[in-house]
Amino acid sequence: MGQRLGQLGRILWNLLRGLWRGIAWVVGGACRALSRWVRALGVEREIRAEERRRREVFENLGKMVYLLYKRSLIRNADLLAECEKVVQSEARIDEMVARVDAIRAERPTRGQPPIEVASVPAEMPGTTAPETIGADAGAV
Repeated sequence: MGQRLGQLGRILWNLLRGLWRGIAWVVGGACRALSRWVRALGVEREIRAEERRRREVFENLGKMVYLLYKRSLIRNADLLAECEKVVQSEARIDEMVARVDAIRAERPTRGQPPIEVASVPAEMPGTTAPETIGADAGAV
């Protein structure tokens, strides 16, 4: 009997040890995968920051080229064409701002007829409205 208990104990011990190793392997793999994911996120954040800095450099470079264009110091045909696009865009924006200002400045005069409002029934046919607001409040 003692021998059988010893064998059973060893079997259980080996089973628990294998189970523990399996759990450790799964948890370790998950931790390693999580670690890789976190490191990749960190590098991706650095990439976005560098791209943002690069965009700022391009924007500043474009502003400098446009200032040179305004001073008539640009001779390159491609740059001249792009600067003309900016000038056209600025003109369109100025026109739209003027339209907004005109709309905001509009005021009806005494001689203008009032704005017509379409006659819409207060209630749709076949529906009824409660007689007073909160009439159903007591029916809880």
